Amino acid sequence: MEEYKKSYKGFVAMLLVLVVLMFVTGLLPTEDVKVITLLIFNIAVVWMAFLTWVIYKTEKIYWYTGLTYEDAVKVSSDSRKEYALRHFKRFAVFAVIYLVYSVISYIMQLPLAIDIGLGTLGIVTVAISTMNIKLR
Repeated sequence: MEEYKKSYKGFVAMLLVLVVLMFVTGLLPTEDVKVITLLIFNIAVVWMAFLTWVIYKTEKIYWYTGLTYEDAVKVSSDSRKEYALRHFKRFAVFAVIYLVYSVISYIMQLPLAIDIGLGTLGIVTVAISTMNIKLR
């Protein structure tokens, strides 16, 4: 990587895309609340996995992980990438799991409360699980 510069432009752009996706999903011409709910949760978890992948590629590990830019700039590119990759793997695994669950839930018409509960619990659990990832 050339020079490690502080910038939040990519993060802000990605947040705007998320807001637009969520808004458009709410405007879909369906009255099936289950479809909308599963779409919203899948957009959220895939977006989080994608965000962590972008952080891995750009090494902008200070975007949301609790690290400061000053801490991030002190370590090597390899350390930033390893740190970001460990976050990405956890969010990506959950995104795949929730996507598979969503298909099963839709086919079997599982209760909406389970869709919401598993989506929320999964996101929170994955986020908390990343707290033990340390920058080396």
